[in-house]
Amino acid sequence: MSAVNGYRDQVTSWYSGYYEKFLAMGIKFGLDAETVKDIVNQFFLDLLEKDIDTATIVSPVSYLTTGFKRRLIDHYRASRHTRERLTELPEDYTTNTVSQLEVLQQNEMFVSSVRNAYLQLPDRCRKVIYLKFYQGKTTEQIVEQTGLCKRTVYNNLFEGIKLLRMQLQHVVPEFQLAYLSVLLPLILAQL
Repeated sequence: MSAVNGYRDQVTSWYSGYYEKFLAMGIKFGLDAETVKDIVNQFFLDLLEKDIDTATIVSPVSYLTTGFKRRLIDHYRASRHTRERLTELPEDYTTNTVSQLEVLQQNEMFVSSVRNAYLQLPDRCRKVIYLKFYQGKTTEQIVEQTGLCKRTVYNNLFEGIKLLRMQLQHVVPEFQLAYLSVLLPLILAQL
C-alpha cells in the first residue's frame, strides 16, 4: 500500500469517526445542518489535499477538533462580515432607488416624446434628419443620395430641428438641443 493511499485511508477513517461529532458541534455553534455538512465535507477535502504526514500528528483528536473549530470560526467571521456589509447600506437607499426609478421613467417618457415628435415631421425633414443623424452622412453625401440641392438639405434640416424643438418644448420644458443630437440616433435605430 502506497503512502498516498495510506493517507487517504486515514482521512477517510477520520471522516467516518468524526463526522457526527463535527455535525453536532456545528449545529451547537448555531448553524443549520446543511451548512455544517458542507463545512465538514470541505474540511476533510482540504485535509486530503494537504497530504500531511500523519506520523507528525501526536493527538489526532485535538488536531482535528481544533482545525474544525477554526473552520467554524472562519465561517462565522465571513458570514458576519457579509451581514455587516448588508446593514451598511445607506438609510436613504430605498429613497434613492425610488428616485432613480422615477428618473428612468421620466427618461422613457422623454424618449417617447422625441420619437412621437420625429414621426410628426414632414417626410422630407424626416428623411434628411435620418440621413444626417442616424447614418452620419455629411451634407454633400445627402445631396448625392437624395438629388436635392445643398441649400434644400440645409433648409430641411433647419426646419426639422426647429419643429422638433418647438414640439418638445411643449412636452418637456427643460428640453435642450444637445439632448436631441444624442437621442436621435438611438430613437431612429428603433424605428
